[in-house]
Amino acid sequence: MVRLMQTAVGRRTAVAFTTPEQLASVLGPEQLAVRLSLSALRAMLTPLGLAEVVVDPQLTARPVADGSSAAAPDLIRSKVERP
Repeated sequence: MVRLMQTAVGRRTAVAFTTPEQLASVLGPEQLAVRLSLSALRAMLTPLGLAEVVVDPQLTARPVADGSSAAAPDLIRSKVERP
């Protein structure tokens, strides 16, 4: 499984981290990971039509803690209804 994110301008991208500490600082200590070369990651992205990889991203939105936020359904619904 490859984790995809969106850039600030809305493009889908994969993320990669150079150290386990960098990964934990951005996505949290519970985030599971596997070591891949950049070429292996790009090979996984190609069938998805993606080429962009952001290495060591600094800014990310925090995940919803338990999924019970009242705002979450509105966000999901707005993405589905967007023309």
